[in-house]
Amino acid sequence: MLKPNADLTAPPKGHKVSHHKPAWKFMPMLEYVNGLAHDFSGVFLTMVYKTLGASNAMVGLAAALQIPLAFNALWAPMVERMGTYRMTMMRTLFAIILSIFALSGILYFIGTSYLLISAVFLGMIVLLSIFEITERGYKVSSLNAEEIALYSGINVACYRIGLMTGSTLLIYLAGIMAERHGYHIAWGGIFALTGAALVLLWVYLKFVLPYPLVDKGEHVKLTPSSYGRIFVSFVRQQSGLTILLFLFLSRFGEGLCKYIEMPFCLDPPELGGMGLNLKILGVMSPFTMASMVVAGIIGGILVKVFKLHRVLFILMPLMFIPNIMYSYLAYSPHLEIHTYAVTFGGLLKEPWMFEANLWVLAAGVIENFGYGISFAPIVVMVDLISKNAGENKATYGAIAGGILLLGFIMGGTLCGFTQEAVGYFWTYNLSVLISLPAWFLVPWLPLRQIEEQSSQIDQDAHLNGND
Repeated sequence: MLKPNADLTAPPKGHKVSHHKPAWKFMPMLEYVNGLAHDFSGVFLTMVYKTLGASNAMVGLAAALQIPLAFNALWAPMVERMGTYRMTMMRTLFAIILSIFALSGILYFIGTSYLLISAVFLGMIVLLSIFEITERGYKVSSLNAEEIALYSGINVACYRIGLMTGSTLLIYLAGIMAERHGYHIAWGGIFALTGAALVLLWVYLKFVLPYPLVDKGEHVKLTPSSYGRIFVSFVRQQSGLTILLFLFLSRFGEGLCKYIEMPFCLDPPELGGMGLNLKILGVMSPFTMASMVVAGIIGGILVKVFKLHRVLFILMPLMFIPNIMYSYLAYSPHLEIHTYAVTFGGLLKEPWMFEANLWVLAAGVIENFGYGISFAPIVVMVDLISKNAGENKATYGAIAGGILLLGFIMGGTLCGFTQEAVGYFWTYNLSVLISLPAWFLVPWLPLRQIEEQSSQIDQDAHLNGND
């Protein structure tokens, strides 16, 4: 039995509290798990609905289930008071795993029940929201400013590898299983497999995550006035409104592009699509995701070497200009699907046969590379804003990250209606045009000041003996 007033946030007895543990021991795996879990609010969410027979409009509306992620900030002050970032993060991750198993059971035993599927997805996304809040708070508590810049690319890369696991291997396996057993059984099995893998990763993180000195949990009582002051202080920071507007607009066009990408690839040519299937997409996804991973690492290195205030304006156009590749395919579709054979240097007795569309592959590689390299400095900006927030690190991160995601979700929510109204060609053109205002706002962002404040915080922490 617990003793009265026991400190539930303290590390185990005998565990050495460390503010600065080598980040490579825990950050890559933590971000990988984060990416794999987020697959269920993105790729899997749209894939499940599309393959179960939902219309493009319904697929677009399903993106609205992600809205809790965009409003992290509303409950972030309460989440910060649930305990340390580490404790709340690990408990929430375990609850997410249980939700994945619940989805597996529904799809395997019940079948197409959009109400139940949507309810579990929504519940899981709420949990994912809490996990995201605490994960960002834990990250900026564990890393200094230079590590945040350096690991921005590495973290994004590991996060994308987590996404790639879902959008490549698991999607490919789902395609194989669906040919034999149908989509309900296929998705049920894939979710069960993913849940089991996450259990093992949860155990690993349980033992390797450090207990940073600054991760003590927020103990100040939350009142309506103090709750409001947190949000007011974010807006009142230097160029606060400009920061919010930039974050919202920067991914709006990308959301319009990304959410309609799968329907565009899966729809038959008579509906304006490329006529692909899950197996083909699963084969091509490693190449597109690998380009994003490499680009993310390059972007992080560029930020560390040349600093955030010098690279954001230059890299920002790569977020949306490559979308023109999909616009070209929608205008002049190249439907050639070729069969390839791979033996892996003679290791396989029988060659592995697979199909791919090189035009779609090229578009995906170019678009994902541009997205990866341009998103890295935006991630650094959000993390540094969080680091500079004092006791409200997770809440500031939730505000910035939430607005960033809200623009992406709003674009995704409108993509289905836009496509049905004007077609794939103009949808992709619009994704480019509506991204321009975000680029024009970059010169008005206080990037240099954000970097200087974060560096000063690290210097003060070193003088106080926290490093």
